[in-house]
Amino acid sequence: MLADPADRCIAGSLDGNDWGEDCLTANIFRPMGTKAGQKLPVVVYFHGGAFNLGAGRFHNTAALLAWSEKPFIALNFNYRLGAFGFLSGELMAASNMLNTGLYDQLMLLEWVQRNIEQFGGDPNQVTIMGLSAGAHSIGHQIMYTKNGGRPLFHRALLESGATTARAVYPPKAPLPSVQFDEFALASGCSNVDRGQMISCLRKQSVRTVGQASIDVFNRYNPSDRWAFQPVIDGKIIRAAPISAWESGTWNKIPILTGFNTDEGSPFTPTRLDTSEDFTKFFKELIPALSESDLKELNNLYPDPAVHRESPYYDTRPIDVGSQYKRGTAAYGQYAYICPIQQTAYHASAGQSAPVFLYHWAVNTTVKGGASHADQSAYELYNPGIRKISKTQNLLAGYLHAYFTSFATTGDPNAIKGRYADRPRWAPFTPGEKSGTMVIGEGNDERAGGNSIGVVARMGNISYTKEECDFWWKRTILSES
Repeated sequence: MLADPADRCIAGSLDGNDWGEDCLTANIFRPMGTKAGQKLPVVVYFHGGAFNLGAGRFHNTAALLAWSEKPFIALNFNYRLGAFGFLSGELMAASNMLNTGLYDQLMLLEWVQRNIEQFGGDPNQVTIMGLSAGAHSIGHQIMYTKNGGRPLFHRALLESGATTARAVYPPKAPLPSVQFDEFALASGCSNVDRGQMISCLRKQSVRTVGQASIDVFNRYNPSDRWAFQPVIDGKIIRAAPISAWESGTWNKIPILTGFNTDEGSPFTPTRLDTSEDFTKFFKELIPALSESDLKELNNLYPDPAVHRESPYYDTRPIDVGSQYKRGTAAYGQYAYICPIQQTAYHASAGQSAPVFLYHWAVNTTVKGGASHADQSAYELYNPGIRKISKTQNLLAGYLHAYFTSFATTGDPNAIKGRYADRPRWAPFTPGEKSGTMVIGEGNDERAGGNSIGVVARMGNISYTKEECDFWWKRTILSES
């Protein structure tokens, strides 16, 4: 029986009537004829959206299941977003109300353990999967190790996200504190005693608080100093994420993770016109960068205004600033590519369970390149993508086969099926930083080109070594 999806949590827009506070729901999909107690693998999808946007139903998890050659039980779900899920600051910390959106996710996983057998699922074969903020969330859940009790999940598939991605501050850090005050003002609670602010916020209407959350988030978007993000609360995020990796304490399970070549293209201001614009962008993004850091950053990403041989010299016929290509490369590596490689490196070095890393390289548009989330339609084996060309069909088929094989077995190679001849995906090797499945390298069909490139091949991550060494050494600057 197919039921209409429930309301989304309050986020993005208050237009329409499909939102509400009563939003902690899950959508469950199973193959026709599945019986209770059948013990099929389970895949739980965490949606993305900067912790301020989206809903579980926006991901076509049913299609992921429908095309799979091994049956499983699929779920997507909602968690609280924006100020409802991630308001922080000193008062929220004192009230023990930090990271409630992450606790919603934890509660869903606990519910799966108690109930999924009634839907034909196996509570001992749960894979968690997500994109962007969904993948960041999964990174935090991997780091959260409960004392006692059976594990809540057994495999993780993280797309374009990591626990060390972007910024994870303590709740009393300057930025979340300022954003709390701006939210209180927008909610009509700035003129009460500080000790009464939480009480005042609770008395406001859902629409008032919801609109205040949206307004404050939009004020910082797309600067990527976004409001309402997970913070280090000492509980579900017990310490700076990089410290958690270094401590060796996490859920040591099979992991598949990866990044797209041009992760930074949708988040970088298009009007980065001068060298000063480039430096200012990163100085505002990471205030703890020293003058020495900024000098090294400028050397690492050669200025196209000075060096015509710079790889960031942009000759594309698009209306963007002359520093945009440079900015997208640096931002994408800071916020996504290098943290994802960090996950692969630390996890593979510190556990016996395998780690698989991918690099999605299909150019979808001239401006965006292989942009953030571009692989989403391919993982669903989307018919519209597959009919574009034989190569696009193979790209979708390979990615869907790799992902569903990993999600159901922990090995992207195990389920052969329609694409049995796809290249074998070897685990990541930390010593050599190698073992990366490169998918769609050189393909620009959808961007108006004629090159089909290479559908899939094993490669390495040497092309970002210097850049990621730079960002890895400075991870703590975005976590303190």
